[in-house]
Amino acid sequence: MNKEELMAKIGESIRRERTRKNLSRRELGELCGVSGQSIWSIESGRADPKVTTIAVIAEALGMEMAGIVPPLLPGEETIYPEEDDNLFLAEGLEKLVADFRARLLAREE
Repeated sequence: MNKEELMAKIGESIRRERTRKNLSRRELGELCGVSGQSIWSIESGRADPKVTTIAVIAEALGMEMAGIVPPLLPGEETIYPEEDDNLFLAEGLEKLVADFRARLLAREE
């Protein structure tokens, strides 16, 4: 799977779940702290979203990132970051998700 195909599959997954939850692009964007235009760009496969953006979108849609990002098929190139990079990413995602949950809770009050 090349980069363009991967971006298209990510966009399709987000669009399918967003419409299933009856959310507009603008509404999903507000939940995620991005514009509705950004959601459109991701859904259409035109944008190459950061992993943190995908994580926030997944959280807003009530799903795991694995439900958005398709698995790579055996034999396809996979890049494994250094262990320090994984730790840095995990810590950053934990903080991002905690901040996002706090924003959602604040909206509900």
